[in-house]
Amino acid sequence: MRNPIDTSMTGAVALIHGASRQSGIGQALAAAVLAATSSADRVVCTARDPTRARSAFEAVLARKPRMPSTSVSPESIDALLDRVAFLELDVANEPSIARAAAEFVRPLRYRRDAAPAAAPGRHRRRPAARKGPCAAGPLLVAKHFVKFFPPPRKPGAAAVGATGADPAGAGHESLLGSPAFITISARSGSIQENTVGGWYSYRVSKAAVNQAMRTVAVELQRKCVLTPPKMLAKRVWAAAGLQRAATKRSAGASADDGAATGATPATTLPVVNVGILGAAAIAPRACVEPLRLLPDGAAYAVAARDRARAEKFASANSIPVVHASYEALLADPSVHAVFVPLPNGAHHHWTAAAIAAGKHVLCEKPLTSNAAQAADLRDQLAARNAERAAAGLPLLVCVEAYHWKLHPAARHFRKALRGEVPGWSVGALQSVSVEMILPSFIFKDSDIRYNFDLAGGALMDLCYVISTARFTIENGIRDSGGEYTVESAEATPLPRDGRIDTRMIATLRHSSGVSAKVFAQLDGSLLEMAFNITAVGDQGTLKFTNFIAPSLYHSLEIKHKDGSRQKTSVYDDDGHMATYWHQMKAFLAAVDGKIKTDEYEEVGLTSLDDAVRTMKVIDAIYEKAGLPVRP
Repeated sequence: MRNPIDTSMTGAVALIHGASRQSGIGQALAAAVLAATSSADRVVCTARDPTRARSAFEAVLARKPRMPSTSVSPESIDALLDRVAFLELDVANEPSIARAAAEFVRPLRYRRDAAPAAAPGRHRRRPAARKGPCAAGPLLVAKHFVKFFPPPRKPGAAAVGATGADPAGAGHESLLGSPAFITISARSGSIQENTVGGWYSYRVSKAAVNQAMRTVAVELQRKCVLTPPKMLAKRVWAAAGLQRAATKRSAGASADDGAATGATPATTLPVVNVGILGAAAIAPRACVEPLRLLPDGAAYAVAARDRARAEKFASANSIPVVHASYEALLADPSVHAVFVPLPNGAHHHWTAAAIAAGKHVLCEKPLTSNAAQAADLRDQLAARNAERAAAGLPLLVCVEAYHWKLHPAARHFRKALRGEVPGWSVGALQSVSVEMILPSFIFKDSDIRYNFDLAGGALMDLCYVISTARFTIENGIRDSGGEYTVESAEATPLPRDGRIDTRMIATLRHSSGVSAKVFAQLDGSLLEMAFNITAVGDQGTLKFTNFIAPSLYHSLEIKHKDGSRQKTSVYDDDGHMATYWHQMKAFLAAVDGKIKTDEYEEVGLTSLDDAVRTMKVIDAIYEKAGLPVRP
């Protein structure tokens, strides 16, 4: 039997959880989906006992269940079975869910034309003897499967099928509309299974499932369908009509159209394979998860000093390639770009090695340990790109990961500083303050942030305060030039190593006369935690609250001298998406040549020239505070 999750396959993939029983809704839905879709589409079902479930499904097909009259031509049972596979999954056992997700997803991750188009989920009733929260199953399934959905289309955008634009205008997403996670909450439990609370427990369990799915929909901006079986069936039947219309429209077209010339559909984008240097804790959030939601990039490979750790990281994040060393990853021709989330002290060496290997680089902040190293990377990139330009090769992209600047809220903040938003001008900018305070319990005493040899320290880890102060001043005065003088700097040293700052307070002054006070702290309390920017002008004060993670929550507020005020939050233009997603999207666009170097500042990307200027200020602050510059 052909494997429906083989990368050689094209078409959409429907995933149905809970298709164990011959008389169950799951198997009936699987049969209906097979009838309502084309021969290129596949169905993957999960069950606690896949062998028994497959035998039961054969019996379902043998009964020749009533199919929609508008469906495509009937297929033989063998042909239908060729399009279905069963995976082992116990909805009450999370490790089994993770294994099923890896088996289902990994072959599909790097075939953008074979990405899952819809993943209907169903929580089945469990025997009373089995213990566990009745509403938890769908959340566990969502945790491991929803993250692999293709990105949602914007309203009115053309749908894309497995081989380009779908003739029916619905593509392989026509079966269930946009990517959908469907939970049939009517059977999240039963009265007999609730030994405490009876009917009330049953209703609470059902409500919990519904609320959980709504939360998933809000968080991931997916099409979340909460529907009883009859309504679901109507959508499946309607899908057959769409499929029939697509078949009619494409009738007469040659099956070899485009194949003879090797032409690629215009809607197919090249995939940038990203390699990750180090199994760092930040890597899933800053690299892997954004790539899952972007069509033109993929987390392809990982390497770590400890091979076992790299393999564990790859398994947890569905990364197909594990290299034995950083050097091996950089030598892999299938890796087009690298993400560098290593300790600060390793950034310079491995970013330079990646540039020398001809890889694009997204390096975690700070770019290097000091300004001299940053300038060296800038010069190496310039020399390498001069060679590539002479050879007619695309230029390499290397940027520092100040992700917050790419969020729509940061764009509103920048425009307000420039006086480009009516009613939001602060007038002539006079002073800026930036505070970043983290609770002391977040990082252990042994954390790399407290290691001098690895370029640790509060100012190094929270170097956002310098980048942000510069961003605010230079947009406020509409001049990205000028120099900064450190007027004062006071550090709170780590008791066991006086070279490390757990807190840094510094006052800067730009050559334009605008001052900035920056506050970076790793040893604060939970109540002190803050990530705020305040800009004061002769006409008012502008404050950006929680600039570091605006997708979770933020506010922009201006208070005018006359006492009037305005307050807003910016969630349009994908503002609900994390700043790391916006950063990765812009990075991939730059790699693809859609964003030029001279456009970085406007977009929010941080060039190496900009990184050098920030590192010069950081070095000067350490010197003013009486601490050594990081090695």
